[in-house]
Amino acid sequence: MDALEDKLDLWLIQGAERFRNDPKVSRALLNLAKHDDSRRCLVLLNAILDTPELAERLMQVLSPETDKSTNGASLSEA
Repeated sequence: MDALEDKLDLWLIQGAERFRNDPKVSRALLNLAKHDDSRRCLVLLNAILDTPELAERLMQVLSPETDKSTNGASLSEA
């Protein structure tokens, strides 16, 4: 599984470079790549997105300023 994890991390780093003009996305991808278990983080993200309204509720609690910067758009619309 380590080889697959390394490939995933490299893909995430490349994505961060590709989206370097969007600092929040780039930073998120790099943080994900640096995590010891980036695959598990992605699986968790999938579970969050599969749970109705959970992503929006988490954004309100964890990053209220980010939620406001989307001009009220939900994550599925952004």
